[in-house]
Parts: sequence; C-alpha cells; structure tokens
Amino acid sequence: MRARRKDLIYLNLAGDRHGGSALDYTVNCKVGLPMLSGTGDAPVNNPFPAWDVIAGQHIALGLLTAERHRRLSGEGQFVKLTLADVALATMGHLGYIAEAEMNGEGRQSVGNHIFGTFGHDFVCRDGERVMIVGVSPNQWQAIIQLTQSAEAVDQLAGRLNLNFKNEGDRFEARDQLRELFEPWFMQHDFSQVKEALDRAGVCWGPYQSIQQLVENDIDCSEDNPLFDRVEQPGIGTYLMPSNPLDFTGVERESVRPAPLLGQHTDEILAELLGLSSAEIGQLHDGGIVAGAEESGTE
Repeated sequence: MRARRKDLIYLNLAGDRHGGSALDYTVNCKVGLPMLSGTGDAPVNNPFPAWDVIAGQHIALGLLTAERHRRLSGEGQFVKLTLADVALATMGHLGYIAEAEMNGEGRQSVGNHIFGTFGHDFVCRDGERVMIVGVSPNQWQAIIQLTQSAEAVDQLAGRLNLNFKNEGDRFEARDQLRELFEPWFMQHDFSQVKEALDRAGVCWGPYQSIQQLVENDIDCSEDNPLFDRVEQPGIGTYLMPSNPLDFTGVERESVRPAPLLGQHTDEILAELLGLSSAEIGQLHDGGIVAGAEESGTE
C-alpha cells in the first residue's frame, strides 16, 4: 500500500467532534438560533444554510493556511474541521455564549427588531415593505429627518428618561419608536419612500422575492461583473456568480461551468497524488474511482 506523502495536505470535514453526522439544520437547532427567530416560543428554522456556507469559508482558509505552512516548512498536514465546531465558534465570537454566562440569561427573540439598536420593517401605503436601520449616529438622524419626527422623538426620550444617542436606549424604546415612524411610511407609496430614503441617506433595503431579485434587480444581472451567463451541461444557461473578492492586481476570470462528478478524477490522481497511468487504470478497473462518463454524469 502506498504510504501517505508527508508534503501533502488533507482536510476532513466531519459532523461533530464525536464522529457523529450533522447537517446545517441539526447544528442550527443545537446552538439555539431557531429560538431567536419569530416572536413566540416555537422554534423557527432559517432556510439559509449558514453553517454550511461558513464551513466552506473555513475549508478554503484552512487549506490556504496549510499551504503557506508547507511553503515555509516543506511539511504537509491533516486539517480537521467539524460543522458543529464552526457553529459553536461563531456563536462564541458573536458574544452569544458570553452573554448567556455573564447575564445568566440567553438572547431573547425580538421579532423583526435588530438586537441592541434600532431597526425594523415598515409597510408602505401600497403594501410594499422596506427595512430601515439606525445603527450609526448619521443613520439614526437620517430616519428622524425623513419622518420629520424630531420633536416627537425628543418627547419620547424625556418621558422614558432615555438618551437616544445611545444604541441601547434606542433598542429599549424600539416598540415606541416603531409606532412613531409607522405613519410616515403608511402615507407614501413605495416609489416615494424609495426616493425619500435615498435622498435622506437612510440605511435601508427593499423586501423582495428571489424571483423579483432575478427579474428586476440590476445587481443580479450581467451588469454586475460578479455574474456571467454560463451554460451548465445537463441543465441549461443561467446566471452564475464568480468569487465576490475582486483583486485589482489580477484580471477577473470568466465564470466556468461547475465540473461534472468525476471530471477531474484522473488529473487529481496523477498530478496531486503522483499515481502512474497503470495505477489509475487499476483503480478504474476495480470500481474504486470513476470519471464523468463512468459515473453517469455525461
């Protein structure tokens, strides 16, 4: 049996550190985030696979780090990563774990409010909905200017003995502030709201479906250098994104179709693992590996 080369880099992604299996949904419920969605006691799962995505970033970072170590030392290594630890580390870095330990109580669900500051969704007169955020002082003042509510906001602050220059005080009065701002949005259609929000410099975003994003949003089109329209064999032609990192020192490459299962099997075995043609042939003959044609993906 061929010995493992000491200059090679391996990375293994497992479910958890005990050797168990895990998926994004099972990890997400473990760390408590579904209990923060919505406003009631029942958990609400988020359809966004956060831990899968973040684990992918960690895989790329881990391989790059190991490759840099190899360039400096000549040594390869086996890198281990688990989906559960990705979630647990993120929860710790965001302060959720420390908050529960120090306060004796974990983060509570707050609906569509933003924890620790002011932010909420508002319905326009024509039923369209927008999200506004007042995190920085300028963002907060822009909301007050937009809704012409400076006097009412000052009166509310005095009545509650709060200072709305502080994010925490804005969060404490979040429901009262939302009620102050709601009438302005209900008096204007979305087109008017959009123009006024941009003019006032409010940090905001429109609520739209994925279909609306694809059909109407210029950022999700070939106008954005991120995207190319590419033909994927077996599926058809559609918008594909490249890496969002834009390096000024190198030209952005065009997006290529996703590789077929087994498409690069022989290339990897030969160039990365150093196997001979005869050895690769034996693996194919034994059904241990397969190319794209053998795996039925062509």
